[in-house]
Amino acid sequence: MILLFCIILTTSMSVQIVNSYAPNPRAVHPNGRIPSTREAVRKIPSVQKELCKTVPPVILIDGNNIRNSFGFQAVGALDLTEMLSLWSVDGSSRQSEEEEEEQDESTLSKLRKPAIICVWDGGTKRSSYWTNSRDPYLSVFSGSQGNADDIIVQCCAYLRSHEATVNRPIVIFTSDANLGNRCKMQAMEEGTTEATCQIYHSIYLCLALGGDDHTISSRRQEFSADWERQERRTSVDKLENFLCDKNHVSDIISSAENDDEFNGDKALKSVNKWINNGMNGIAIGRVTNGGSVLFKVGN
Repeated sequence: MILLFCIILTTSMSVQIVNSYAPNPRAVHPNGRIPSTREAVRKIPSVQKELCKTVPPVILIDGNNIRNSFGFQAVGALDLTEMLSLWSVDGSSRQSEEEEEEQDESTLSKLRKPAIICVWDGGTKRSSYWTNSRDPYLSVFSGSQGNADDIIVQCCAYLRSHEATVNRPIVIFTSDANLGNRCKMQAMEEGTTEATCQIYHSIYLCLALGGDDHTISSRRQEFSADWERQERRTSVDKLENFLCDKNHVSDIISSAENDDEFNGDKALKSVNKWINNGMNGIAIGRVTNGGSVLFKVGN
């Protein structure tokens, strides 16, 4: 099992709960229609190229949507977390820690780890957890009163308004057309060009994580737009409990973000603190003609 640790900071502060958008069943995804597995395999090199830019993107992931694309009965929240922990953006192959230890530093330096924020519906409270001690990324929970869609859109607002992250490209993986369009509009609120905010269907991440195209193709027959809610919550609860387990938490990590030796992406450090400190400054920006709520982040 991979080594995982987390930092948990709780706060009594809360973001106003709103009816964040009116889902449009006819919405067109920014990445076009959902591709067939064969089409996605042909296009995956261009997606990999986007992830390997000189200025690495911050990657926002709609956790449950990726599970659904993999086949939710086969891949749980904890399974996907482990896959993400072993992922390098320079190729679709995944490596265990034992395999990495056998490689020299020059080889490992070429396997660039992505800056990931994977967002989940559920959890006991809205919180952000550092996941994976070797190349840490964020697992974010919406809490029982929130939803992952709003958290992802709010993260787009923060990334485009904060000094430490404003110049980082954003890549989003979701096949939810409504969410994809909200993210695109949110990014454009701050004058972001389309080239610096890319939104891709979930199947591309499944393939990038090393999923077998034949297996993915067969499992996609199970795709359900709204599979049983309790199963999703239970799977996310298991992930949260695992991250909180004392056997996987290092007592010396409590101030790790201020440690120069902490191997965490600077943008992720900033987002992690912002979420766990109550998402200070977040407010409703405007409501689109279609009923989607966009946000703004003040000082």
